Amino acid sequence: MGAGWRQKSVAAKAMVALPLLLILQIGLCVATPSLGRWADSISHTPQGEDWGTFGLILWEFYFCLLTLLLLVIAALWRLVGWIAAKARVRKNSGD
Repeated sequence: MGAGWRQKSVAAKAMVALPLLLILQIGLCVATPSLGRWADSISHTPQGEDWGTFGLILWEFYFCLLTLLLLVIAALWRLVGWIAAKARVRKNSGD
């Protein structure tokens, strides 16, 4: 990986990785009905067993919410770091 990526903070890396993860999760939510029928046909599972496709989409929705929460936390973490760095610069320039 590039030197610039290694120098970034964990919050900055999370701000890049989490939106990509969220996009993949949303794509999986959209594809689940088709993938569920395909997997059921391979494993010879009758349609409508247990929670089925709805249960899978519900779990994926929960993971999307968790990813959004982590994205907000990373953004706040990055914002606090940015404000603290600006305060340090002002303090050092005022000496």
